[in-house]
Amino acid sequence: MIKQYMRKSPKFEAIQWDGTNLDELKRFTNADGCNMLVDDFVLNRPMRVNDYILKISDDVFCVIKPEAFEQEYTVIAK
Repeated sequence: MIKQYMRKSPKFEAIQWDGTNLDELKRFTNADGCNMLVDDFVLNRPMRVNDYILKISDDVFCVIKPEAFEQEYTVIAK
């Protein structure tokens, strides 16, 4: 019998960099500098406006391009 399955996924917190919310981003990542560089597990690159920062754990974050984020994640709470 063919069945349809949905991937189980844990809940994550995320924030979108809009180019103006640096203070909010610093609070979210516990960062203490203006040079915001987050390890995206593939390469280190500066965040770009509209990128999402996904909190994996208290000290692990990853940068996700908007297109990929919006395809994989949906808002479940604000």
